[in-house]
Amino acid sequence: MAATGTAANRLEYERRINRVVDHISQNLPEPLSLESLAGIAAFSPFHFHRVFKTFTGENLSSFIQRIRLESAARSLQHNPRREITQIALDCGFGSSAAFAHAFKNHFGMNATQFRNDGGSKLRAARRQEYSNLHQTHRKMEQARNGAVEQNCSQEKRMNVVVTSLPDFHVAYMRNIGPYGATQIPPLWNKLMTWAKARDLVTPETLTLGISYDDPEVTPPEKCRYDACIVVPSEFMPEPDVNVKDIPGGKYAVYKYTGTSAQIMEPWSRMFSEWLPSSGYQPDDRPCFELYRADCYLDQAKGVFQCDICVPVKPL
Repeated sequence: MAATGTAANRLEYERRINRVVDHISQNLPEPLSLESLAGIAAFSPFHFHRVFKTFTGENLSSFIQRIRLESAARSLQHNPRREITQIALDCGFGSSAAFAHAFKNHFGMNATQFRNDGGSKLRAARRQEYSNLHQTHRKMEQARNGAVEQNCSQEKRMNVVVTSLPDFHVAYMRNIGPYGATQIPPLWNKLMTWAKARDLVTPETLTLGISYDDPEVTPPEKCRYDACIVVPSEFMPEPDVNVKDIPGGKYAVYKYTGTSAQIMEPWSRMFSEWLPSSGYQPDDRPCFELYRADCYLDQAKGVFQCDICVPVKPL
């Protein structure tokens, strides 16, 4: 029987990710860039790593590294006369030094030790792991079934609306560094002080927070965040701010209420729960949080409301 509705949408996501996984396994010596793999999956490069992690449980780079190392380990066992450096190159490592460092970090021993007797020790350890898994299988099944029921219930409670948003002409200040309470609030304070001095803050003012990078993929010191305020179309750059247009179009919008410490959960659920079941896929436009002037419900406790906006297009 053919899958329909939600199940069919999830199967389409899974089919695309499996296509990427197969390509990685078959092309380990190749560069395997995020852009090329996103193209194979027919997903936007901007959002592909989030979708990939949702279905594999691993970051793309970590997954590729693990598959390369496991392929090298098999080759060490089955090709005892093959040079270790050649095995490293065949599995996609640029140098023997990079391979040696990665192999020891992953397996706890160097390649020569693994080839001599470490492989048998690893297999014994894996057999014990599978034995332990078998003994607790029923408990894990019960826990998983309970989690599935809970996730289904959560999906019903996650009221996401797909709607068209206009283009936004914004003035913005940018921070490059870790997301979180240390650097982002001071950026907003600086932007709003600048905006108030120019009478840009009114009861109708809209502001946007744009996180361009996934903190689980991009090093913290390289994460980009823009604090933006919507300004008139004729507004020009100034020394303290630049201007740009945020493209409108179709967005999936979730109305969030909570604190900044809790907002990562609904962001994650948008990609892991709602999108794969929705019939949509992420479009190649930035996600953002949309704030209104009266967004704070309890400023002392840091409770606010905003719209979590994810650009989408049909699957």
